[in-house]
Amino acid sequence: MEILHGITVGLFLLLGGLFSRGKAGFLLAGTDREPSLALCRRAGRLMFLLAGCWSLILLSELLQRGWLHWLGLGAFLLCAILGAVRLSRKC
Repeated sequence: MEILHGITVGLFLLLGGLFSRGKAGFLLAGTDREPSLALCRRAGRLMFLLAGCWSLILLSELLQRGWLHWLGLGAFLLCAILGAVRLSRKC
């Protein structure tokens, strides 16, 4: 299970790096035109934040701490929802 959590963190970091450079903007849903660089950078920061939250879940697997799992999951959900709302606003 630790390997899957590590892969998930790695994918979030990869997407964060791509978005921060202004690449892969076509992956952002709901844009009818080419997304702006500011939108891509905000999406990149959100991916890095989500990677950090998922790292808490990975850490909980490594340390066998149940409360850390729930803390990471709650933080992930909160950041994902608030981040999606923030991204949906115009730059």
